[in-house]
Amino acid sequence: DYICIPFTINKHKSITVHVLCDSKNHLEETKYKIGIIKKYLEETKPILESKILMDVLRERNLVDGLTGLYNRKYLDEFIEKKMPQELTLGSTYAVMFLDIDYFKMVNDTYGHDAGDTILQKLSKTMKAEISDNDFII
Repeated sequence: DYICIPFTINKHKSITVHVLCDSKNHLEETKYKIGIIKKYLEETKPILESKILMDVLRERNLVDGLTGLYNRKYLDEFIEKKMPQELTLGSTYAVMFLDIDYFKMVNDTYGHDAGDTILQKLSKTMKAEISDNDFII
């Protein structure tokens, strides 16, 4: 048996707290504590909002605004923190580098807006062709 308690953090995020009970008696006792749980959640709302904002800022700091691809900072963080853990689990990686020949000439000839469009379309094409286990930086 369980009880679900919906809770709105802000206009963009909400959560549902699931309370699992091992008996009907425990379920009934828990129902009387829902008010206390909701009050606790209300008191922690600023902390939850802060955490959500920090996660958004962190994500924006690791993703290129133009292409939506991870940036060099993400690569550095991945190599330093995540890769050693993944390698101990036996994960293998392949790395591919891509260079767009004469891209400076495109920017110089057609302008940076045209270059930006090319980068956006290329990133969209590459994202569409990779699996859920792959990522592009």
